Amino acid sequence: MIQCGQRCRTKDWKTTLATLHMWLQIVGKVKLELTPFLNERWSVAFTVTARGLTTSMIPVGQRVFQVDFDLVEHQLAAATTDGGASSMPLVPRAVADFYFEFMAKLESLGIHVTINTHPVEVDNQIPFNEDHAHAAYDPLYVNRCWRILVGVARILEAYRTPFVGKSSPVHFWWGSFDLATTRYSGRPAPAREWPGRWMAISAEQEQCLAGFWPGNNRLPEPAFVAYTHPEPPGCRTAAIRPDAAFFHPELAEFVLPYEHVRRAADPDAAILDFYRSAYEIGATLAGWDRQALERPDPTQTLTTAPERQSHMATQAEDKTTCTHLDQVQDVRARTPDGCEECLQMGSDWVHLRLCLSCGHVGCCDNSPNKHATMHYHRTKDPLIQSFEPGEDWGWCYVDEVFLEPAPLPAALR
Repeated sequence: MIQCGQRCRTKDWKTTLATLHMWLQIVGKVKLELTPFLNERWSVAFTVTARGLTTSMIPVGQRVFQVDFDLVEHQLAAATTDGGASSMPLVPRAVADFYFEFMAKLESLGIHVTINTHPVEVDNQIPFNEDHAHAAYDPLYVNRCWRILVGVARILEAYRTPFVGKSSPVHFWWGSFDLATTRYSGRPAPAREWPGRWMAISAEQEQCLAGFWPGNNRLPEPAFVAYTHPEPPGCRTAAIRPDAAFFHPELAEFVLPYEHVRRAADPDAAILDFYRSAYEIGATLAGWDRQALERPDPTQTLTTAPERQSHMATQAEDKTTCTHLDQVQDVRARTPDGCEECLQMGSDWVHLRLCLSCGHVGCCDNSPNKHATMHYHRTKDPLIQSFEPGEDWGWCYVDEVFLEPAPLPAALR
């Protein structure tokens, strides 16, 4: 589960965030100068690691080096393939001091590079080598933010699974200080004017982004974000899940506040539901060929009758029983022709499941959208049964037990 137990309000570490952001941009601009271009500038992004953030490998002549932000021990380390290494502590210090020491460390390793010292994607325009205004560093909040990034990166990797079209790795973008992955339709986006060439390059193709950022002046709270470019008609008024999510008109993005997720019973499920819902809205309204771009997770096999029998045998040994049979109602399928959400979206499914509390028909976990499980996370209705001809079995999400045959409502038992 994502580590959302502690607060990480933007206002509580605003000065540290501003300083750390400039440090990341200094290191990021070194990578920008030395790394060959790849796709939508994927080559310049950082990656979340088990200790912090890394540039990954950066070529310099015939050598390669890497810079790591260790946000556990709070050290910056640079290492080269010929055995060179240098480090510096991450402590409260001015951006200018960090800039001069870091560039000197690179020189000592035989890495000669000049960068543009002006910050990007922020209101602050003080050159790095002149910035003595930003000098805060609170290791507690830096570590807390990194732990959130680790959890989000893990969830974003799971979110990427059913998409077989072009999609980016999970990137940490040091310019905007956000973590994101992007899916592409395979079609070019209409040309338009952008403030910078790098923005124009990044927006050349139709895309759906899912990510997280810790907040800024326009959104002064950490949040999960998602958008579709170009924005299709109807996107702003579409029903986004979960209920706490909303469309932010100034950002032109869907937003799910971190504080809501922090309090959720299942944070992972809430985040995945948000990302999937935002993608479904954007890709469907934009007319993406979702049938060609998506497929069920091939590592998740269908549950066969022998497998169910094995589960039932294990349950019998463990004396595990369902304690929610009193919630079974005499329901009728609300959409007998298929998955309720998939029919609205024009999407496909593999198998269907019927909610035994309200009659919702949703697609199974082998389907791209997993609407039956999403329905459970939204409503907490615990019991489903197969809605496939010839199958008579049920499942309790809460007790995690198979029920064969499927349970009947109390009035019919």
